[in-house]
Amino acid sequence: MKQRNLMVLTLSCALLIIIELGVSIIYSDYIYNPAKGLISINVASQSYNDPNWEPGMENPTSSQNAANLMQEIDDWANSAKAAVIHKNAFSAGCGYSDYSGWLLSALGVSKAKDETTGGKGVYTTEGNSFNDAYTNDNILFPGKADLRILGTFSDEGLPPALAGCDYFYPLTMSEVTDGVYLTDATEIDSLLKLFDDKGYEILHVQRPLSFFALVNRMLSDGFVTRAVACAMVGLFFCFIYSIVMLYRENLKSLRIRHIFGLSMKQITLGSLGIATLIAAVAVGVFSVILFSGLSYMSKHDLNRLFCYITVGIAALSAGTSLVCAISTNRAVSRRERP
Repeated sequence: MKQRNLMVLTLSCALLIIIELGVSIIYSDYIYNPAKGLISINVASQSYNDPNWEPGMENPTSSQNAANLMQEIDDWANSAKAAVIHKNAFSAGCGYSDYSGWLLSALGVSKAKDETTGGKGVYTTEGNSFNDAYTNDNILFPGKADLRILGTFSDEGLPPALAGCDYFYPLTMSEVTDGVYLTDATEIDSLLKLFDDKGYEILHVQRPLSFFALVNRMLSDGFVTRAVACAMVGLFFCFIYSIVMLYRENLKSLRIRHIFGLSMKQITLGSLGIATLIAAVAVGVFSVILFSGLSYMSKHDLNRLFCYITVGIAALSAGTSLVCAISTNRAVSRRERP
């Protein structure tokens, strides 16, 4: 009996660990948004992937075409009263068009205008080696671009998607168009059409998902996604079933112990103790895996994910054990009646 109970407890812990890993994978793939509520659009030039493209054909990434595209995006942001931030992997800075005030609010600086440079002002990070190397007398890249610094900001409040951005410059100054575009607009169909008309390929669009939108996506997004959803439901069922079988196998033993003085309250407290033990072991192993450095998420987001999953696993384990304990108490009391 003891060996069987130990096997069931071990199986329950293993199931909880797998459930935790499954939930974290679903969160990172479908829910987690490194842009913190912004819509993320990953754009690439089709000339890189189009087998029919040859040197000499019109290149959408040429300087003039890039300038035209950025001007149209800036016009779109103005008409939509939205913010657009462009990040390219090969640049230390990010382009911005901020007609909603989102960026300046995120940076923690007040609205400002630079009349002396025609609006071509930048915001730089506070107190790092970048400022020491490339700024002089409140000018960024002196002698080359001569960009007036409108203000400085701390990068601690920026979304993880903008991590490592040393400065923000006007979007219309950008000569590189590939990369990630972030916007706080709610309707982006016209922006997507703009990229498509200019010969760009939209690799991925990530929007903030509600719970119902997530469920709908997982049930309709393809075979693999549906398989993951079914697997998670199966894991929850297996865990609940293992706990039910644990109490069913020990019903006779609990009945005998109750005859010799084991109270209903002690049975319930013992059930909660078992639930706490199972959850603690599962959460402990999961924490080692989660914080092993394999995830691309920031430490702050990992801590938040860990807290949510810990609360959920504790509630699942305690709730299942409590229901089984109440059912066991009723079964024991019924058997006592003549």
